[in-house]
Formats: sequence, C-alpha cells, structure tokens
Amino acid sequence: YNTIKSIAIGTNEVYGASESGILVFDRADKSITSINTLNGLSGTGISYIAYDTERAQLLIAYSDGNLDILKNNTVTNFNRLKISSITGSKKINHIGFHGQAAYLSTDYGIVVFDLNQLDLKETWRDLGKGGTSLNVLGTTFRADRIFIATSSGVLAGNLGDNLLDFNSWKRFDTGDLEGPVQSVATFNTRIYAAI
Repeated sequence: YNTIKSIAIGTNEVYGASESGILVFDRADKSITSINTLNGLSGTGISYIAYDTERAQLLIAYSDGNLDILKNNTVTNFNRLKISSITGSKKINHIGFHGQAAYLSTDYGIVVFDLNQLDLKETWRDLGKGGTSLNVLGTTFRADRIFIATSSGVLAGNLGDNLLDFNSWKRFDTGDLEGPVQSVATFNTRIYAAI
C-alpha cells in the first residue's frame, strides 16, 4: 500500500488503490481498513478505481481487463472482458460515468458498461484512422457528447450516433494534439486535454 495509483471519493469514504489492494479511509471515525484478495477482490494488478455516486458503488479496474464492483461491502466480479478473445492488452486505463453507464477506457477502445444491470452494453473498437486499433486513456463528457484521450490525439462523438463506426468520430489530432493525450476533463463547458 506504499504506492497509491488511483483515488476515488465515496459518500463517506476515501478509497486509495495500490496495485494489489485498496485502502479505505472512513471520514466519520477516521479509521483505515483494507480490501484485497484475502477479503473480496478478485485479483491484483489494479489499474484504476472510480466511485459511482448515484448507485453508491466502487468500480475497481485491473490491468488484465477484470472488473470488480464493490457495493455494501460485497464484491461482484465481472470477468467477461478478462476472458474475452481480444488479443493484446486488455488493460482498463480509466472509468468515466455518464447517465446509467460507465465508460471503460481500455488499450483497445471503449467498453460501455451498464451500471444498473452490471453488464456489457457494447464495445467501441478500432477507432483509429481507417479503423485501426487505438489505445484509449480517458473520457469526459459535455451534454450529449463524449471526448476521449487516445494515443493519437482527442476524439469526440455524439452519444446519439453510431460510435461503433470509426467514421462517426471527429478527430483532433494535429498540432499540439498530434501525439498521445494522457487525459481529458470538462470544466466550465470547456474540454481540456493533458499532453
């Protein structure tokens, strides 16, 4: 637990993820507990955590594509991405929330995950120019649009469009945005990209 990789703020807790477990700081009684493979987690290699405020659940993403959902001190595992036939890295880099879905940024695209059903809705793959593979490092939203940070600039799409088709995305990949964009964020109706 010496190296915290990701932090999430819950209703009453602050979660800090190391590669092999999660520290939980209770803001009311100031206690610290831990969650690991001995008491609920399905594995090690945690890559990102995010708290779904509306449903009071913590999503725990792994480098191998595994996903745990912690709610009411119970861990539910979703391993369909881990055991899928996708070749190459299945790492989940980021989790963004919008509406009833979590958008999992992965090394092969975006996985849209239904937060109520705890199931896969769809996967947007091969979003690069001409339908080539593209690493997705993060997402942000503004109204009905999604913006994604990728290994080759920023892509923007309307959530009402068919985003399975790489032609549906607007590309911002010239000038300063020509290379990898580490993350994107929305603030005061503007989109910011970290390069």
